[in-house]
Amino acid sequence: MPPKPYRVILYSSFIYLLFRGLRYAFIGSYLPLWIPAAFLLYFILVELLSLRTWFRVGSIVWAVFLCFWVFIRFLTPILMAFSPQVTEAHIRDQFNVWQFSLNLGHLALAYLLLTKRK
Repeated sequence: MPPKPYRVILYSSFIYLLFRGLRYAFIGSYLPLWIPAAFLLYFILVELLSLRTWFRVGSIVWAVFLCFWVFIRFLTPILMAFSPQVTEAHIRDQFNVWQFSLNLGHLALAYLLLTKRK
């Protein structure tokens, strides 16, 4: 299995997305909860079964998913600047400085997942 610091990086990348998925589940949208929960279940099963190759493959897929998610989160405010139809404050509040710094953190976690795997 991978070294302990790598697993800490991997599992810490799930925390925010799981809590965010729980928030969306309370309002009736379960997909944001299912995606990180499915990946987390996959990693727990692979680690319990000691499938090293599948752990590597899964971590690469998760890191690419994180990069894609961060790219979409960076691109959305740019697109919203040109779209006057999005006027709800709760949507615009999701793209503030705090969310930008969280996205940078997820990008750093994805980078670490891609470069620190063995």
